[in-house]
Amino acid sequence: RLLSYLKSPNLGAEVATLPELFIAQKAGYAPSKIVFDSPAKTYEELKYALEAGVHINADSFDELDRIAILKKSISSGSHIGIRVNPHVGIGKISITSVSGSYTKFGESLTESKEQLSNYFERYRWLRGIHLHIGSQGCTLEQLIEGVRRVYKFVAEINQNLGRNQIIYFDIGGGFP
Repeated sequence: RLLSYLKSPNLGAEVATLPELFIAQKAGYAPSKIVFDSPAKTYEELKYALEAGVHINADSFDELDRIAILKKSISSGSHIGIRVNPHVGIGKISITSVSGSYTKFGESLTESKEQLSNYFERYRWLRGIHLHIGSQGCTLEQLIEGVRRVYKFVAEINQNLGRNQIIYFDIGGGFP
């Protein structure tokens, strides 16, 4: 009921599990207003999300490859993006930090830049970037630096491909 009450033409829902997706649908959110951001989506969850037409942010190259297989047999209105981590340093709360020299969520922009570029070239349906630098404890400067790094990458991809391949930029990770 709370989600139904909060729903408006300008608000959407971010979900991390299939039950959360069901609840958002039951509350009346349009598929275009639901973002599925789980870091561990199963094949069945991806199939359901594609059939429902919700926005999906893949968390890995393996997940993009599973989506590619599913898209061969599913006509979907889903927008597909990939979560990237720009590694801007750890936040003030180390337990929730995901932007150190390791990547807990998404693909590393520093270590996987060439592979990310190859995926955007290979999959024309891959149209977005989800930026994630950590949940809570990040400074405003870290957020700005993360956005700057990923935005620069987006501009490079679009220029190198000679088309506007990446058409949306999703900033996640919570508010500091």
